[in-house]
Amino acid sequence: MAHSQLLGRIGTNYVPDAEEVAVLKSLVRIREDTIQSMDTRIQELKDELASLNVQRARHIQAVEDYRALISPIKQIPDDILTNILLSLLPNLQTKNGPKMSSKHPAVVASHVSRGWRSLALGTPLLWSFIDVEIPINSYPFKWLEHVSRVQGYKDAVEAWISRSAECPLAIRMVDRGFSLIEGSPSAVIKARKEVVDAILACSGRWKCVCFNFRSVSEATVDLFRLLEATPLPLLESVDAELFLSVVPRNVQPPMSVIARRQTALTSGLFTAPTLRSLRLYGSWGHISPTQCPNTLTELTLDIAPTSFDQPNYPSHILHILRSSPNLIRCSFPVYDYDPRPVTEAGWEVVQMAHLEALELHGFPPPLGFASHLALPSLHTLIIRLREGPEDLGLDVADERVCELFRSLGGSLTSLVLYYERLAQTTILHCLGSLQNLTHLRLVSIPAPYNHQSPERRDILVMDRLSRRADTGDSEWYCPKLEGLDIVIPVMDDTWEVALVELVAARCQTAQPVGVARLSDVRVTLKEAWTGADIMIVQELQERGVDTDNFNLEISESYDRLVSS
Repeated sequence: MAHSQLLGRIGTNYVPDAEEVAVLKSLVRIREDTIQSMDTRIQELKDELASLNVQRARHIQAVEDYRALISPIKQIPDDILTNILLSLLPNLQTKNGPKMSSKHPAVVASHVSRGWRSLALGTPLLWSFIDVEIPINSYPFKWLEHVSRVQGYKDAVEAWISRSAECPLAIRMVDRGFSLIEGSPSAVIKARKEVVDAILACSGRWKCVCFNFRSVSEATVDLFRLLEATPLPLLESVDAELFLSVVPRNVQPPMSVIARRQTALTSGLFTAPTLRSLRLYGSWGHISPTQCPNTLTELTLDIAPTSFDQPNYPSHILHILRSSPNLIRCSFPVYDYDPRPVTEAGWEVVQMAHLEALELHGFPPPLGFASHLALPSLHTLIIRLREGPEDLGLDVADERVCELFRSLGGSLTSLVLYYERLAQTTILHCLGSLQNLTHLRLVSIPAPYNHQSPERRDILVMDRLSRRADTGDSEWYCPKLEGLDIVIPVMDDTWEVALVELVAARCQTAQPVGVARLSDVRVTLKEAWTGADIMIVQELQERGVDTDNFNLEISESYDRLVSS
């Protein structure tokens, strides 16, 4: 049978005879020889391909090596590379930046190459920010882990201090405290003490410090040693946030803690000869004027009195200002518990020749407060009012605010006003006092007053600034206004119409004589729809407003801003 006929029998039940079997076996041998030949060739090709891949990899590595030699980064002088690395470093204002860890820019740079490592380790400024955050530890089964972590901070602090050579240092330490459980091992306290010792060892190089002690108790009172440190020949800036451990209401904390707090206020950081900026937050209690060095140019006291602390009365604030004649910026809480009127006989006007920015928060300052301040350089005022005591009527509160603006409003070029606590008539009176204002920021935090008018304050302000309603006066409110910043929860159609009217009135082709052109509007909301700013700009263009030199920004940062 022919080959073709045999092939036709493949896949059938046909039974070949002896001659056909011999033919088929011959065909199998031929095919097997062909397969073996092909397998040999395939293996040869595989070996050749493997060899080519090896050669290719060598060439790729050579190309990378050559390119590395001619890489632009290799041509950057060390001083420029150093500045690039310095720009990546966190600072005291960086709350969530990399701590002293493998993610720190200086550490990352030191692992790039020998050259970079030499540069990083030989640049003390890269290691001049000591940042330690000790977490809370409340559970016995985590003591060993906690001790290990704290010891790691101590080792990192010592390494950073060593690498910083003789550079001035910025220090931030956050200690969240821990609940002292019966039988707490001494290793916990010892480890934390070693971190404090390591930081104290370089106090002679402190330039800026930020200490945040969240839950100070008898177990952690040793932290006050950082506040009592000496010598401090270079110290310029202090941020100190202090909160005592939670105790039952109206119960005074342990005297050991209160005594150390008082000692800290009269020594160490607060007596540094070069101190310029002092910011205190939390449970510091009563601050005496003598505890505010006359070298200060910036002072912030964000201190809320407790049942065992004497509050900072408004008249007390005047004493502090008198003792700090070089202040440029200051911020105070105001509490309306002072039994002594500011207008009592014997009070002298406080002369503050350099004060440029003043922030008052809490209750409206009492009558006579502002009139006892001579602030020829004042140009920025921040007013953040909270609900006053029950016996402080709203009429009294508004009268106090009006007096504040009558006394200080004429020189202001910038105002930040939390306005929901104010009556509409008070807001209009304030606007009428701002003849030189160029930037206005309005912040709305809804007030709990039952009497509050349903009319939106922000719409009222825009209405008056655009003169859409008859004000009974030919004068413009805030005639020099160039920038408006509004922080509100929501933006509705009514608000949008008011904004368009305001911009159209303040950006006329033929601008009224003496009225500045509004060039910058920023709106901060809880939620903003995509393209809202574009839609408003289009509406303005339809109204014939030249928007080429006009900036409108709408963002969603309301919750973060009002909680700060």
